Amino acid sequence: MQCSSPDNLSPSPSRRGGKIDHPVRLRPPGPRGAARARGPVRKAGEHRYFKETITNLGVSTPTLHRLERELFARVRRTWGPQDALALCEEVLPKRVFEATILSLLTLSRFARKLGSDAFDRCEAWLANDYCDNWGATDTLGPKVIGPIL
Repeated sequence: MQCSSPDNLSPSPSRRGGKIDHPVRLRPPGPRGAARARGPVRKAGEHRYFKETITNLGVSTPTLHRLERELFARVRRTWGPQDALALCEEVLPKRVFEATILSLLTLSRFARKLGSDAFDRCEAWLANDYCDNWGATDTLGPKVIGPIL
């Protein structure tokens, strides 16, 4: 299911500083840090690791993990599993490698709290080729689906 606007989603909104943040409106902190970690050489070089065609930004894996930790630190007290699922529902259809990994890593923080409905959503993501490369499936399988089972 592709969500065209946050109104199509049904996660519980979170309150931060008197204003409501919707999970898909939050952006990973530190875009300048991400910009420094990517570049045309890195972006082009990453394609050699995939037999599939990927859309990537060239953000390094350590930087991606740091961004995920920063994002989780911002939302950990206000988000639940449904918010992380909503983030994935919004991000995965765009098929940008780093955004996919970031959203799946965030979802994995809630993996032990996910129910069978989350398993069905994971199956749908695979069926729709939202996780269509080894990087995404290697994140989704052991970090999200494994704990559900």
